Amino acid sequence: MSIDWSWISDHSGDLTTLAVSHLQAALTAVLLGLVVSLPLAVLAHRVRRLRGLLLALPVIMADVRIATVMAISLVSVATYIGDGGLGQLFTDGFQRNFPTPVIVGVVLTLLLAVVADAVLVALQYVLTPWTRRQKQGA
Repeated sequence: MSIDWSWISDHSGDLTTLAVSHLQAALTAVLLGLVVSLPLAVLAHRVRRLRGLLLALPVIMADVRIATVMAISLVSVATYIGDGGLGQLFTDGFQRNFPTPVIVGVVLTLLLAVVADAVLVALQYVLTPWTRRQKQGA
């Protein structure tokens, strides 16, 4: 079993379409979670007794990061119910006993998860300036 590297360039358009579909499905789940949690954050900001929740923002962001990476990886499993994104590459590769699409699907899923996590880390950095001040003073 070897990887056919030319397959990747021959199917680059399909790979892009599948990656976009995969990302859309994962982002839908994450955005739905944010829509539910955003009113709670506004309430916490407006109600003085709940301001302690703002200090919990690093923990909340860690949970959002975990949920995002998990959603991106689970969208691959959704192939079995008909909405696959990059998971279609897994099914295709396994059915034809052709490893290249499987490996490409795994790598692209991993890249999407790493990029999404990096974006959320950067967002957390911007949203929690008090954590940087604390570390600089120590």
